[in-house]
Amino acid sequence: MRTRFVLALALSLAACAADSTDDPQDDPTLVDQQNGACSALEGRSFASVDKHECGLTPNGPAMCNWQITFSAVDPQRSNFMWQHSDVGESGAVRCTGRQISTDGIGPVYTGAYDPGAAVLTWDGLPYAPR
Repeated sequence: MRTRFVLALALSLAACAADSTDDPQDDPTLVDQQNGACSALEGRSFASVDKHECGLTPNGPAMCNWQITFSAVDPQRSNFMWQHSDVGESGAVRCTGRQISTDGIGPVYTGAYDPGAAVLTWDGLPYAPR
């Protein structure tokens, strides 16, 4: 009897796992429902698809992939940390569906996240998950 229960439990868990997505944050319905915090992006990091200037060396500009990371703050905002060029910027962002914009003092940056393509567009440049 115990063996049947363990087998039934294992089959149930396997069926549940087969029905779930690999990354629930890539579920378009979750991304489309964002209103306030960018919850589908929190805990995620992205790197620019192409290399860009990261500073100057004695031999000229150094090139690297720029990075952006999102973290939780509260239900209305998320934090971002953006490493670009030889600059690091951070602040708060808000999402309306797939659209992202900075919130607060300083320059306004905007972007969008396409979960189907797994591409974040930030300040006009494409970023892929790291």
